[in-house]
Amino acid sequence: MRPYLTISIVTGSPLVVGAPSLQKGDFDFVQVDFYVSATRYYLVQPGVTLTSPASPPARNADWHGRVSVPLTHFEGKTFSFTGSFAAPWCGRVA
Repeated sequence: MRPYLTISIVTGSPLVVGAPSLQKGDFDFVQVDFYVSATRYYLVQPGVTLTSPASPPARNADWHGRVSVPLTHFEGKTFSFTGSFAAPWCGRVA
């Protein structure tokens, strides 16, 4: 298994389009989980931004944008990411 990351969007507000996502405490945030092995991951939330040029599409349709994770040090590990993503939109609500 290679390292990978997941992006989670938690919001009660409409997603911001064409500008970085909002980060408002426990209710509106974007978080990135870095999976470094099959049994270990690290989540980064403060400072993570997600920018999408369009609103999320219908469930399972392709969605794309950019995500940026600031340089973060935790438990002797260093994490950072800036790049684009393309994935099916699951539209799950927890």
